[in-house]
Amino acid sequence: MPVSPVLLDYLTDGFSTVVTFELGPDISFFEKEVTPPGVTGEGPINTTTMYNDTWRTAWPKSLQTAQAITMNGAFATSSYDDSVATTTPDVTYAGVMGMIGVNQRITINFPDFTTLEVMGWIEDFKPREFKEGEQPMAELTLHISNLEVIAGTSLVPDHFEITPPVYDDTNYTFP
Repeated sequence: MPVSPVLLDYLTDGFSTVVTFELGPDISFFEKEVTPPGVTGEGPINTTTMYNDTWRTAWPKSLQTAQAITMNGAFATSSYDDSVATTTPDVTYAGVMGMIGVNQRITINFPDFTTLEVMGWIEDFKPREFKEGEQPMAELTLHISNLEVIAGTSLVPDHFEITPPVYDDTNYTFP
């Protein structure tokens, strides 16, 4: 009997990875490619002094920086026209534009049911050129803030963490 790819300790396929927005759960953006955030230490601290005689020295920085999330996908044409009546809220251009620069909870849902929840905002919405015979596409760039503001107090939450699914041989439980 073949082993389910979900039960392996690693992903075997990137399908289907989707992103949801706290302030626009029904935005009509249909992901074709998702690049999850990387992490960087932002380079070394130069510790070289006049007492070094052969080698320059360095030390790692204490903090890490989450890199941007990028997504490529198709989008609803009503994203451009606020006057187009839709049956789903927040699919209009105003819905996308209203979230640019607005800090919110962003969740990446991986194929193995693991989720990555971060605080951040839409930095860029860039439609690509429209061509005959090709599906209209756009790119979204999401900046991660790792900062949640509650009642005027800035908090650094533990939102940059992966929540794995809980499962046994037959059942999946979502946290």
